[in-house]
Amino acid sequence: MFSPFNLLSSRAHKTVTWGIQFNSVNDQRYFTINQQGQVYISVPLYWDDSNKTPYTFTVTATNNDGSGKSGSISCTVNVNRNLFPPHFSQPVYTVNISSLNSVPVVVNAGVSASDQDTFARYQVLMYEIINDGVYSQLFSIENTTGLLRLIQPIDERTECTYKVSNSSLS
Repeated sequence: MFSPFNLLSSRAHKTVTWGIQFNSVNDQRYFTINQQGQVYISVPLYWDDSNKTPYTFTVTATNNDGSGKSGSISCTVNVNRNLFPPHFSQPVYTVNISSLNSVPVVVNAGVSASDQDTFARYQVLMYEIINDGVYSQLFSIENTTGLLRLIQPIDERTECTYKVSNSSLS
């Protein structure tokens, strides 16, 4: 719910008639306006399978004092239809690398994720290493491909296993 005319006093609401005009007749089922000029979303916008965004409509306030004076404002509603989180293809990725490698070197871990959202713009994934102290200093991940790189030399005498946590965002 929002009111484009929220500065009006409650007294003024009694002398004003509110209306809403839609740019598309199909949008009428999604929005309503009450006697105080508050616009409500009638049904969840993600139900709209036409993938329409944004929704645009005009709210008009008309004086009931006989003067015929009115004011209007254009409203735009953008909908984020990103319904599903990304899912990694494996719960754990394991790879062996030599401490003799020169850096930087690509670590072929095969990190990949997918997204169930049906709209292409919400299937774009971004990868990142979760800041976990020392390990995030040793490794980097390419944010669009998930390609993992060793960026600092490792010393097998001090540690033989490194656990790098990463996430994917859509």
